[in-house]
Amino acid sequence: MRTPLRHALREDNEEAAGCSAGATSRWPRPSWSRWRGSPASRRPVAHQDPPGAASPPELRTELTAALSGRDADALAGLFDVPGSGGDDLAKDYVSVLKDGNAHDISVRLAPDERSPTAAVVQGKTGAGEQFSYRLAVTSAKGRWTVAFTPPIP
Repeated sequence: MRTPLRHALREDNEEAAGCSAGATSRWPRPSWSRWRGSPASRRPVAHQDPPGAASPPELRTELTAALSGRDADALAGLFDVPGSGGDDLAKDYVSVLKDGNAHDISVRLAPDERSPTAAVVQGKTGAGEQFSYRLAVTSAKGRWTVAFTPPIP
């Protein structure tokens, strides 16, 4: 005699084995196959720090180091870019610095070191020409980042 629970489990096993309804499967579905998703999707998610730096001076220091060292990973960690676009942007950004043989790179926070709205990047090209440009600085949830938006107060 079939009990409702036993019958439901049997149908579940038959369906997983590719049998038609009512057919008897010779091999029951293993218990581990009831899990949904791949084994990798059941692993705990690694903790990832939010983007940005803990303070404006730390942002200046880390941004200077990332730009001078052409470190795309460190630079991506300072960008305020949604999704995974920050990684590609950082790689392209660093590539331009490499291609121009940029050196003597420095970063100044403006208008105030403690509450900046912009980071002014300065340096020299391989040909000895000076360059300077501004990047918007944003703050959210205690983290300071570089954003690619106009630094409008």
